[in-house]
Amino acid sequence: MGYDVTRKAKLKNSNISTSTFVIDDSTSNLTILAARLFIKTLNNRMSSFGVSTGQWPLLLQLWEQDGLSQKNLSRKVGIEEATTTNTIKRMERDGLIHRSRSSKDRREIIVYLTQKGHELKDDLLPFVQEVNALCTHGMAPQDKARLNSLLSYIIARLS
Repeated sequence: MGYDVTRKAKLKNSNISTSTFVIDDSTSNLTILAARLFIKTLNNRMSSFGVSTGQWPLLLQLWEQDGLSQKNLSRKVGIEEATTTNTIKRMERDGLIHRSRSSKDRREIIVYLTQKGHELKDDLLPFVQEVNALCTHGMAPQDKARLNSLLSYIIARLS
């Protein structure tokens, strides 16, 4: 993998006093590294459209269900509300979404895609599909399914 690091780590709240930590065998490290590389590759492809990977989950959710409250959108994509607010401000500035107050509850902000935001779907989805294909190229279909199942399991355990 390009690196071979072994570290000694004390395990807190464990009967084991020390353990050898091999970074290449660390699920967390491998997941973080894969995510960083995935994000870097996506950013390289999406940047020509003025979209960042931070905006991607919001766009994806709004393409599926436009007109969500900002709070509900944040919950559905699993991003902190403060982070979502900042991202939405940038998206509004860039003409991808617009916000309006709910007619039912004036405290609630509803997020809608603009025409530009809707049109990006046809441009961006092929890039994401291409990166997904690149990541799993050469994998048997059952291995891809197993990978997705394992990642979903990890996400559920940590949520």
